Amino acid sequence: YPDRPVPGGSTSIRRIMENNLVYCREYAANFGPGCPSLFLTGNAGLGKTHLSSAIGGELAARGYHVVYEMAPTLLQKLEDVKFGRRPPEEEYQNCDLLIVDDLGSEYITAFSTAALFALLGERLVRGKPGIVSTNFSPDELEQNYTKKLASRLCYDYAPLFFVGEDVRGAKRQALIRAQGEAPAAPAPKK
Repeated sequence: YPDRPVPGGSTSIRRIMENNLVYCREYAANFGPGCPSLFLTGNAGLGKTHLSSAIGGELAARGYHVVYEMAPTLLQKLEDVKFGRRPPEEEYQNCDLLIVDDLGSEYITAFSTAALFALLGERLVRGKPGIVSTNFSPDELEQNYTKKLASRLCYDYAPLFFVGEDVRGAKRQALIRAQGEAPAAPAPKK
């Protein structure tokens, strides 16, 4: 992550991302009942999935029941339950930590919005933490879902803002530069 300030700010991109890493390490180290839920938001390739997976892996290794689902998979399963195509998945309600990754990558419908709002709300009432990651900004959440769901994620969850440029893209470019020019294409067979 670059050490230059975020556009329009004075704090460096690197500092913000270091603070996110420290917060997530402390979150995992101190996880337990009453722990807050986390809302990870920012552009693609900044480490949201990596950090949420690392937290989940650490907690699972310590014996916590962690459920990790990509948003499209989670919402498809909830729809299948609703329409009787599968039995209810109580683990979404009862697990110690529910991680919903890449919210916004699913096909957004009135059902998926309502089901997600209900699931997250029920977990909050029960004091069961979750982690939700998305590429959507808070304004985009409200535009694509509902004001209620956006409000729940932005105010009932501890927000972590991920800033900078796509790390995967930067790593790929560095690898290409390190390898020099691409090898020539093989000559056609005669």
